[in-house]
Amino acid sequence: MISIAIATWRAAVIGRWTARIVGTLVVLFFFAFAIGEGPPSVSRMTAQERLFGLGVVTMLVGLVVAWFREGWGGAVSVAGWRFLALTARRGPWNIPFLLPAAIGLVHLFCWLRFRGPAPPVTPMDPAVRARPRPLFPILGVALAGLVWHATLTTVSRRALSLPGAPKPVGLDLRPSAHGVK
Repeated sequence: MISIAIATWRAAVIGRWTARIVGTLVVLFFFAFAIGEGPPSVSRMTAQERLFGLGVVTMLVGLVVAWFREGWGGAVSVAGWRFLALTARRGPWNIPFLLPAAIGLVHLFCWLRFRGPAPPVTPMDPAVRARPRPLFPILGVALAGLVWHATLTTVSRRALSLPGAPKPVGLDLRPSAHGVK
């Protein structure tokens, strides 16, 4: 039977790495939007929009700091979400803003658990340790297949239009419009 100390320690280890990986993906998600849309024109923003941006940046900086200082990073990320909530006068409950705060809470809980003493080391049965290893090649093949399929998938070059909507006015980019058949 596993003691509470060992179970919470294992949960903290799993939580730490899950929060780090998901936090990195969230930061990359926001970074991809920042690159895709271009840097925002801060001079054109209202004061409230600037405060929103400061809250979002604070949450993302907290997720990056959590890689090095788990407690500080989690606290900064949660503080950034709280700053957004105070600025908006209500909680930002949509997923792109709630996810970094939830990850920050996981960092804080893991940091609190790791501050205590480590559980006693018990010998592990080699049969238990070897079970997940056959899953890694299966996961690798599935991931390679997904990447291969994504590279073969083509995106239509036709303009998006709603049924019954008027045709857009402007340059026609179809090959037949340029004399190419």
